[in-house]
Amino acid sequence: MSGIDYFNELNLKEYRALDIKSAAEYVKKQQLKEIFGSDEELIAEDISDGNLNLVFRVKSKNSSRSVILKQGLPYVRRVGESWPLTPVRILVEMKALQIHGEIYKEGIPEVYHTDPAMFLIIMEDLHPAKTLRDCLIEGEYISDIGVNIGRYLGRVMAYTSDFFLDITAKRRNISLFLNPDLVKITEDLVLTNPYHPEGWGNRMEAMEYPEVRALQNDVEFLSKIAALRDKFNNYPQALIHGDLHSGSIMAGDNLCKAIDLEFATYGPIGFDIGNIIGSLLINWIAQEGLTDQPYQCRQYRMYIMQMIEDIWDTFREEIYNAWLNIDKRRWPSPYLEKILKDIWEDAMGYSGTEMIRRTIGLGYIADLKNIEDVQKRRLADKKVLSLALKIIKEPGDIYKLKEYLKEL
Repeated sequence: MSGIDYFNELNLKEYRALDIKSAAEYVKKQQLKEIFGSDEELIAEDISDGNLNLVFRVKSKNSSRSVILKQGLPYVRRVGESWPLTPVRILVEMKALQIHGEIYKEGIPEVYHTDPAMFLIIMEDLHPAKTLRDCLIEGEYISDIGVNIGRYLGRVMAYTSDFFLDITAKRRNISLFLNPDLVKITEDLVLTNPYHPEGWGNRMEAMEYPEVRALQNDVEFLSKIAALRDKFNNYPQALIHGDLHSGSIMAGDNLCKAIDLEFATYGPIGFDIGNIIGSLLINWIAQEGLTDQPYQCRQYRMYIMQMIEDIWDTFREEIYNAWLNIDKRRWPSPYLEKILKDIWEDAMGYSGTEMIRRTIGLGYIADLKNIEDVQKRRLADKKVLSLALKIIKEPGDIYKLKEYLKEL
């Protein structure tokens, strides 16, 4: 496996940013015979809606066949050239897709073509699947979604960690996935800026909440945040997705796949678990404002809580399955239980940081933004912050989480 050069000047001689015309031409040139016929006319549409990259759907003009082309820009797409950002992130995503796909191919899109010089990937189009976030906001029920997320997390975490890899292979992987620029974005936007009154990107409206000012001056709470930040930066436990929220999971009938792996790095296992659970907890709270039907709200909240339980139970099951095939003298059962307890507590902490970031930091989440009634939206914001504060300070177990939810 070749390395990724993070620190020297990039060679961009062969690089050019694509548009809808050149994206279609590029895909045509690759002759993806498993997808398109040799004489098919291809057209492209720009479906970029994230912060960082160009994304095109390239499809046959006369059939439903299509692929996704994703290309990294040398800057943040949503901001422009005033915020330079290395397109090397796409090389990271290529490697992460390869490794995660070798472990659990059902959990990621199929990759058809990669071009390191152009910093692009051509992959499976998951349409008509939607992001899990859109499904949650619209109140859709997706069967087995929690089980499938838990299986993906359990397998990739087990088999990229010390459970499976010897230390030489793991250290080689750690060096491959340093990913310093995107790790820095996570450290700043998720684990630092929301806790500073003048943090870059913070929502001005939220900065006026008394609850925000209180948590930004709570030394006990800030010490917990410092510990979570330190663990994220200095505990390379497994190859994590790095940005696994409800908007980076595609969901549909018999489909659950993680996308957007450019933030992949070696970090604490609880980070990914916490991010997705944090997204789900935000939606649990937002349901009061997203529907005016009390019964519907209660039922959907039960569904979300079951999803959280399924994620954790299936993750644990996958870890136990991996443990059955490893040296029990190296990993005795009592220590495995300690690891799982630590992972859950980490997950609760990172759930809290995800909830805070998505409420007061850059990237105000659509689950809350879509609440039309201003007073209900502000109340939901404050409930998210209240729950985040509790689970960061006193994570407890899953039963404690249920108690916290009852108190809201």
